[in-house]
Amino acid sequence: MFEIDWNGSSNQELDLSTDPDDTYIVVNAVGCKKCKTTAVSQHRHDYVSCECGAVSADGGHDYIRRVGNLENMIELNIISSPEVSKRIQVICDNSHVIKEYRMKQQAEMFAALDDFKEKNKNNM
Repeated sequence: MFEIDWNGSSNQELDLSTDPDDTYIVVNAVGCKKCKTTAVSQHRHDYVSCECGAVSADGGHDYIRRVGNLENMIELNIISSPEVSKRIQVICDNSHVIKEYRMKQQAEMFAALDDFKEKNKNNM
């Protein structure tokens, strides 16, 4: 559906808004050309980096902030007008970028649980 072209344009943003003064950030994401992973900011002040730390996204649905070298970034935002954002959100929830982000979150959660078990195995 939303495939990332890692060797393509640095701006692969999808802008579906009709009025630049009335927009909604559906997905706030940046791709890293170095490690070929994404950073997706889910909410305000959610500062997230790619796996190698070269690029970061911040702002969630409220604002778009980037940190890192512009040469390493691929803009992957999806922007729309507020009235169609709910319909687009359903599509975006199934996108490659969001699925990759959720898999990363799940892997981090399992790693933290394994670490907790290892540290507390004598107390169980």
